[in-house]
Amino acid sequence: MPLFRSHGLMSGRSTNNITNSSVSDVRCEASEFSSSSKCAPARTNTYQLVIASDGGESYVAMIYDKIDWIQGTGKNPNLPDAKAQAGLIAGNGGPHYSLRGSGTDQVSSLNKRSNINEDGVWAFRIGRIGDQVEQPDLNVNLESSSEASSSCAAGGFTSCHSSANCVDYEPGFCCQCTRGFYGNGRVCLQNGTHVPVRFNGKVKGVLNGMAIDDADLFSYILPQDGRSYTAVAKIPERLGYDLQSVIVLGTSIGWLFSTSARGAPNGFMLTGGLFNYTADINFFQTGQKVQVHQSFLGLDVFSHMRVDTRLHGSLPLVPVGKSIEIVDLKMEFTRVAPGTIRSRSSHTYRVEGTSVDNPFSLVQTIEYNECPWAAPVPPELDTTTMKVGKNYIVYDSTQGIGRYAITSTITPVDGNDPCKENKDKCGPNSSCVVEGDNFRCICNLGYEQHYNYEATDINPDDPPQCVDINECQIGTSTCDVTAVCINYPGSYRCECPPGHSGDGYTCTNNSPPDCRQVRDLCDPFAECIYSRSSDSYICSCQPGYHGDGLVCHREPTESCEIENNCHPEADCRLDESAQEYICVCRSGYQGDGYVCMRSGGHDGHGREEAVPPPICVLGSCYCSTGYEYDDLRGVCVPVTEVVSSAETNNNNEMQCDVLPQMCDINAVCMYNSNIGRYACKCKTGYAGSGRECSPQDFCSSHSECSAYGECAYDSAELRYSCRCREGFTGDGKECRPKSDVGCDILRNCDSNAQCTWDSAQTKYACECQPGYKGDGLMCQEDLESCNVLQNCGENAECGYESESRSYKCQCLPGYEGDGFRCRSAVPCYQDPLVCDANAVCSVDQRSREWTCQCKPGYQGDGHTCKEVIPMSGGDFLVVTKGMSLIKVPLGNGRAVPLVVEPFQTAIGLDIDCPNQQIYWSDVATRTIKMASFNGTDRGTFLDDEIGSPEGLAIDPVSQTIYWTDSLKDTIEVASLKSKLRATIISTGLVNPRGIAVFPQRGRLFWSDWNRDYPKIEYSGLDGRERQILVGEGLALPNSLVVDKNTEELCWADAGTHKIECVGIDGRNRRNYVSKIKYPFGLAIGPESFYWSDWETKKVERASRQSGELSTGYDVHLGGTGKLYGIVYVAATCPNVYSPCDYNSCGEERLCLPNARNGRSCICPDGAVNCQNLL
Repeated sequence: MPLFRSHGLMSGRSTNNITNSSVSDVRCEASEFSSSSKCAPARTNTYQLVIASDGGESYVAMIYDKIDWIQGTGKNPNLPDAKAQAGLIAGNGGPHYSLRGSGTDQVSSLNKRSNINEDGVWAFRIGRIGDQVEQPDLNVNLESSSEASSSCAAGGFTSCHSSANCVDYEPGFCCQCTRGFYGNGRVCLQNGTHVPVRFNGKVKGVLNGMAIDDADLFSYILPQDGRSYTAVAKIPERLGYDLQSVIVLGTSIGWLFSTSARGAPNGFMLTGGLFNYTADINFFQTGQKVQVHQSFLGLDVFSHMRVDTRLHGSLPLVPVGKSIEIVDLKMEFTRVAPGTIRSRSSHTYRVEGTSVDNPFSLVQTIEYNECPWAAPVPPELDTTTMKVGKNYIVYDSTQGIGRYAITSTITPVDGNDPCKENKDKCGPNSSCVVEGDNFRCICNLGYEQHYNYEATDINPDDPPQCVDINECQIGTSTCDVTAVCINYPGSYRCECPPGHSGDGYTCTNNSPPDCRQVRDLCDPFAECIYSRSSDSYICSCQPGYHGDGLVCHREPTESCEIENNCHPEADCRLDESAQEYICVCRSGYQGDGYVCMRSGGHDGHGREEAVPPPICVLGSCYCSTGYEYDDLRGVCVPVTEVVSSAETNNNNEMQCDVLPQMCDINAVCMYNSNIGRYACKCKTGYAGSGRECSPQDFCSSHSECSAYGECAYDSAELRYSCRCREGFTGDGKECRPKSDVGCDILRNCDSNAQCTWDSAQTKYACECQPGYKGDGLMCQEDLESCNVLQNCGENAECGYESESRSYKCQCLPGYEGDGFRCRSAVPCYQDPLVCDANAVCSVDQRSREWTCQCKPGYQGDGHTCKEVIPMSGGDFLVVTKGMSLIKVPLGNGRAVPLVVEPFQTAIGLDIDCPNQQIYWSDVATRTIKMASFNGTDRGTFLDDEIGSPEGLAIDPVSQTIYWTDSLKDTIEVASLKSKLRATIISTGLVNPRGIAVFPQRGRLFWSDWNRDYPKIEYSGLDGRERQILVGEGLALPNSLVVDKNTEELCWADAGTHKIECVGIDGRNRRNYVSKIKYPFGLAIGPESFYWSDWETKKVERASRQSGELSTGYDVHLGGTGKLYGIVYVAATCPNVYSPCDYNSCGEERLCLPNARNGRSCICPDGAVNCQNLL
């Protein structure tokens, strides 16, 4: 009967001619073990499996007659056993197919479901048919399940949990858990039990610029008490303390299993544990935001909950070793639409041991499948209140685990629900949520509020205008770096590019590795060649061999009995099973018989000697010292093994231990156990037979070269050879410093010295730091210091220290610091009054200490804050175009000229943001000019003793302007107020071009367009402590710009056609944008890089996050000249401060910040009777 039923399933084109030459029929009965009583009747499952095949086509029929039980007790009574599973899986563990309900409570309905309209019968075509099984091709409704049913009687009941009732509505049905159980009807759990619920899942994302790749989430919930314990493991200490403020990692799970009061449903009652959760956390005092995405995947086969989490954004810093404290929370959740629940609430937290409140807002969205025919709760319970108490949040640095423990309760909203009467006041793409005793309209997930700053008749009671968020454009999507992000209203999707597989959030490259980049990828009898069909380099077996290139086998022509082609250490033997002669390696050797190698070579002392693989480049193969390449076998062998048998026989009685002079002068006589005799072996650095040795002119690793050399590929010789590194001379085997090489190459300065340019020696030399003396290679503390230099900071004095027997700057009582920079010793979290009235006490991003920081809209050092005057019409670019300065709006609008002067050639430019002024260099008239942001109030700033001004940068806090002069080969500075000017760099420059300042760190950067040795250097803003920042991989570095958020220096290189960035400390160099044409100017906006391009004649742009190019801006007006410098003008000025703010140098000197967070007082050029105060 089973065979007859299954044969009836086989119709259609693919089975017209099949004959069941092989049929397997398996009948099974499985009884549940009952431990309660020997006499208790066993529950039984009955099913059959039928497989039919003719050797070419295969089919399977699964027939379920009776299912009484779906879960056993398991070996461990304290843990649930797996639920029954049904389906098909490939023998290699690859593709698999599960029947509907497999591993869930609904597996008990398999005998009531079918994919051929016959209860309990399932049929599939299997075998070599692609990635998935094939469904029947009869004219039937596949998988006649509850989803296609219109009533309980028509099969809808099979969707409901075994402890749920199926309830008919018009025109459908819903599932409801029976008394004593809770859930959404499709998934039900028993009430009143003390059985805990366990969660597990993965956490991924990027927080504070740090990637979270594979963190684990575990949670242990006691539903009876509403208590949940959540842990996130594998979190590094650098991020772990900060992660404490993401409280939703605990509260989202708490909402699911909160204790229910007065009929209010918890999350599991509504969703059954299957829903998507999104939270937006806004720390509005610091301007940082985090978005949390969680996919709750329901119960697995072991009745454990599964959740996957993605995090993206930035968090306020929490000091190392500190936990955060959160008072009891209250959140209102409102059902804004069927299957959608939203919440908005405001909270605060404190860092342990402080009294400073850190406010944040929390917007939560929950989306789930709700039965469309009946609301899950009465309308009066559309809004509920979740109360969270007994919060315990801590980061355990010893284990790298963040812990969140809470107790939560769900109740109906207190009083009347304000959204009942006011939800119609919310506009499109927004929802009404309860917030305290009032309501608020908030934008739906995937939308944000649009603010019209130019409108003058705004009514605060008007609903928000909600517009779509382009997550792809602003960089908040969580797509894989290789994926394509596609935006659509309210959301986005990720798609892996061709040649990759995955869900878009994680993409895997399916392309095979490039054999040019992976050493020893190809078989020894294969070559790395270019394939036109795949447009890549692949491994290809050599003539006479076959295989995929990764593994090659010799193609036999004649039997070894006839051809006698076995390896010398192999025998030709008859293979009785195949009835043919084959080559078989002898004992102690391994291989295919045509190539045999020792199973383990020895060096004569019992130690195994590994034979190195050959190094093959463009068809030429080499071996390391002591080995030679055997062309026939394609392997490296000791040089003494290559001696011919005739030569060996001739020398049987004449070995080198008897006749040492037979060895080359660059060889040694040593015993070779492989041949059982003494033989000549070339010394390290030489190659040959041993009787003749010549200097080895190739290498396989850096260790074979000098300590000051490197093993590098020589494209002319088509091989690797040793060469000396820059600054050294020799043959690569031996390298010595060049006579003019400086410490920038040798890096041999004392730890208390700086490598700076020495104009007398015309090279970089070591110079002891202030307070030390010596030759720079060795520095000792200078006993004479501040009593002579008079260089102590404000709130400090120069005093004698008996221990060091020297004068040192010391902060006055009540202050702390290094004597050059002193602040109040009372922490601001203990006494907030030490901060300016317009500052807050918060954790500094770099030092992770409590500091005073100016509020948004103010700038300064936190102890003194000045109001920032917003600029009208900001958020645009200004680019120089020969005779013109062009304004390029970043939104809608065309580029318009701001300044047009027919006889000028404007090159570099920068802005004085607080005073809303633009400054630019004019190489035609050799002047530096200025104008206001709207192009008015034009004038000449400097026109005296200027050669060829190119790059230009402004320190808006110290009110100074810096420029490079490529004719005078200098870097100069002038005060914007007094016009006092000084030359701070005048040696070691060849063609200075780009320039940038970073006032917060007292740094000055510039590029030198020296074609022989292009480089990027830096110093203090006073020109002291000069060093090379980037000295390799440059060609034509044009413009520089500082990314103040990441503290990186970025540059555009017209020679390498790249935009790159490096940390201001010289670390973490990164390539952001590649394959651009000919960049000149460079600017950074909130989301993009902008650069002027000489070839495209446009302002181009690319994402700061992904480097992806976007549509640029045409600049047609303003003449036909090239585009040069470019600067971004923000809507508000950045919040920065300078030591010159509170410690000026008077009217006779320039106040310039230095690299030690202090300031230097520099005399202007030509000043008489003036000394620099450093």
